[in-house]
Amino acid sequence: MSNSVGRMQGLIQFIKFGLVGVMNTAVDFLVYALLTWLGMQYLVAQVFSYSAGTLNSYVVNKLWTFGGKAALGGEKANAGKVDKGEFARFVLVNLATLLLSIGLLYILKTGLGFHPLVAKIGVTAVTVVVNYIGSKLWVFRGQ
Repeated sequence: MSNSVGRMQGLIQFIKFGLVGVMNTAVDFLVYALLTWLGMQYLVAQVFSYSAGTLNSYVVNKLWTFGGKAALGGEKANAGKVDKGEFARFVLVNLATLLLSIGLLYILKTGLGFHPLVAKIGVTAVTVVVNYIGSKLWVFRGQ
């Protein structure tokens, strides 16, 4: 495979990863809105809604972003099955990304005086890349 084809496939994979992120955010917000509307305490609702978005992320990234032909019944027969080690790596990457985002937000807002929304945009740009690299190279390696 030529370098340009490999770069194009990597770009397409990164775009898919971003689209899944938008979907995860929608799942998170919809579940949160529903649970709080039903009367659940907002912090408890946040735990459930964030977990729903994260679970969505795992499933869709495994099957679509990093699965390719294997997820459609191609080369790897077990591509759609949950691998406990893979799922554990996924959770660790997402926890690390969450901790990184909290640290960077603190530095940008409190340490450097950035407006909270500007800090959030900068942090999101960094954490999306870190999460993608962790997912590609460690969580879904070999897919």
